[in-house]
Amino acid sequence: MKICSKSDVGLIRDTNQDACYFKILSETSAWAVVCDGMGGANAGGTASFLTVETIKKEMENFDYINMDEVAVKNFLLAAASKANRIVFEKASKEESLKGMGTTMILLTLLHEVIHIVHAGDSRAYLINKKKIRQLTTDHSIVQDMINRGEITQDQAKDHPHKNIITRALGVDTNLEFDYVKVFAKKEAFLLVCTDGLTNQVDEQKILETFVKSSHSDEFAENLIELAKSSGGNDNITVLLISN
Repeated sequence: MKICSKSDVGLIRDTNQDACYFKILSETSAWAVVCDGMGGANAGGTASFLTVETIKKEMENFDYINMDEVAVKNFLLAAASKANRIVFEKASKEESLKGMGTTMILLTLLHEVIHIVHAGDSRAYLINKKKIRQLTTDHSIVQDMINRGEITQDQAKDHPHKNIITRALGVDTNLEFDYVKVFAKKEAFLLVCTDGLTNQVDEQKILETFVKSSHSDEFAENLIELAKSSGGNDNITVLLISN
């Protein structure tokens, strides 16, 4: 089991409002969380940091050895819901933080089974030498338009509303999270990233970069540099897990 993460402020933003954390539980098990904050001034950074800190505390009670798959799902959903409530309450109490929120991907890799709970447009992918597969579905205006057949995937790339998300932690007292369970073979890499990567670099480029990279740290660095050379319009965070 190896995990690496890289985060960069990009070329336009003054601060980095992304946040991530991971912990290896055993040779074949780990968990990770990646967030992309939103809000004026430093509010987005507060939302993402507070979410990660809340998840870290909740995951201290994650007894994965004695949990079946249903229990794992319910535990992750409960942890995510608690983080949402805490961010919302913080925003409600402080005027400068009003309206803050964050995307979130919370996942566990347990003996080749990936459990993902997420909200927003940060993404998770499975990658091997031949293909890349997106595991999560964006909660965004343009994704809803794609689902309704109003625009194509290519049209979504340059749509003026592509950065508007429809779900985020901290915006309301209750939030519906998506849950995904996937089986991952040992030769596959799990990539988790914020939209600072995916808005600048398409899936084919990500796959090509993976094939050319000799190890996970190089792959992560190459993705960051590719996003920056393509504009670097946002904070960029990538997290890689190989089993």
